[in-house]
Amino acid sequence: MKRIISILLMVALLLGSTAMAEPNFVIKNDYTLPVVENPVTYTMMSETAFEFEGAGMETLADGAAYKEWFKRTNVSLDIIPTAQNGFSEAYNMMLASGDYPDIVNLSTGTTLYKGGLDAAIRDGVYLRLNELAEQYMPNFWALINTDDETRRQAFTPEGNLKGIMNVWIPAQHNWFGPVLRKDWLDDLGMDMPETYDDWHEMLTRFKNEKGATAPLLLPSDGMLSTGMGASHLANGFGTCDAYFVDDDGKVQWGPVTEGYRKYVETMAQWYQEGLIDKDFYTRNNNFIPDTSLTTTGMAGAWFEMYTEIDNRGLQSGDPNYHLVPVPDPVENKGDKISIWRTSGYINGPAWYITTACKDPVPLLKALDYLFTDDGYHLSQYGFEGVSYEVVDGRTQFSSTIYANPDMTRNSALYYYTLKGAPTIYVYHKEKIQMSEDAFNAPEVWDSNCTEDTRVYTSFAEMNTEESEAYYAIFDDLDTYVKENLVKFINGSRPLSEYDDYLKQCYDMGAEKLIEIKQQALDRYMSN
Repeated sequence: MKRIISILLMVALLLGSTAMAEPNFVIKNDYTLPVVENPVTYTMMSETAFEFEGAGMETLADGAAYKEWFKRTNVSLDIIPTAQNGFSEAYNMMLASGDYPDIVNLSTGTTLYKGGLDAAIRDGVYLRLNELAEQYMPNFWALINTDDETRRQAFTPEGNLKGIMNVWIPAQHNWFGPVLRKDWLDDLGMDMPETYDDWHEMLTRFKNEKGATAPLLLPSDGMLSTGMGASHLANGFGTCDAYFVDDDGKVQWGPVTEGYRKYVETMAQWYQEGLIDKDFYTRNNNFIPDTSLTTTGMAGAWFEMYTEIDNRGLQSGDPNYHLVPVPDPVENKGDKISIWRTSGYINGPAWYITTACKDPVPLLKALDYLFTDDGYHLSQYGFEGVSYEVVDGRTQFSSTIYANPDMTRNSALYYYTLKGAPTIYVYHKEKIQMSEDAFNAPEVWDSNCTEDTRVYTSFAEMNTEESEAYYAIFDDLDTYVKENLVKFINGSRPLSEYDDYLKQCYDMGAEKLIEIKQQALDRYMSN
């Protein structure tokens, strides 16, 4: 049975309230099924997620929701599976061979092509989709042209459509952040920490009074970032590991700022005092924390996706275990953090159609169906009565997703929904059946942030000339910065050599990188 609901009403119910006004997205619901009379199959190069195995899948096409989408539209996929940790290499080999699949699916929403999408189109790798999307994707086209900012994010500086991507309603902000053992904090009679001094006291007591051998877990590179400028423990010092924009609208690069030095000095002190996991730089945990530390009482604070907060207590088997989110620390009580994560409205996954695709029209029509109410429910929730149910007029996941005895939550999502396909994405659906702590985590992480972020927007793309000049410098400089961050923290390089480090950064071209990023930002803002 087709259920047509207002996306605006649904968002209002899920959000309750929001600090930032969202664009007035409206769904056209313009479609006819099947989109083509005779079945057609397209080849696709796509990453293989580690969750596939838990769902008995080799590729996305093996999922129940994908099979249903194929059935409804008469369009299917023949997917070339590629391991996540080897995708970049496989992608470059594909480019070198000139033997392209019809579609390249990139989960991050980037092109992986040096010079970006504009260069890939000029070089004959990807198709320009503007005219095709406007004609054959009325639902998608209407959404990406909702307002100036959405359009700015959906198109390149040269006006090319950035592939077929998710439209996020609303934009998602902090989905990742610091967490701590609240049960330990309560045992010690301590309040939630706000400042770096509070954190220092808390970690010291975790070590001395709770027996934590790794009170704070740092990622292996020494500064957690998901590539969006959110470096958490560094953000309170007004810096990050990437680019941001200062009060005067000028681009700054975190690793050469004074705030970065403060972060390095603070982490080096904490490491020397035994407040940081002594083996942090040897672990393979740059994004996912080591559960042998988080669930055994060895660690008291680390970083988590809000969707994983509830899992740690279950994994520990300790009925008193209570993990909660906590805002990033600041230097002084009442300070606000101006560098924080936001997703924007146009995000990955991105499906790029290559020049090898002889007839993209059925594919575009099938994808456009996912930007209707009917297609949205299939893509985001799956099957009514199986993976979701409607309670009091609200759509929510069933126990098939959040309490499946045969597969994890993420594996179930890959099997029963179109995870990995571009569609309308409302991230609040992830919160269903979460504990109060996990449900409120994004709001907790936002609680001491400014209304607008100073993080450098990922939508400000470099042109081909800028990209070539940028990467001629960046790769070596980025390696140098990361190597020395770890060395400064673990003491293998003394802090007395920090000025030498800064000089080397500028000698290697830091100032040129900033200049290029400024040019790209200025062009984006004038688009």
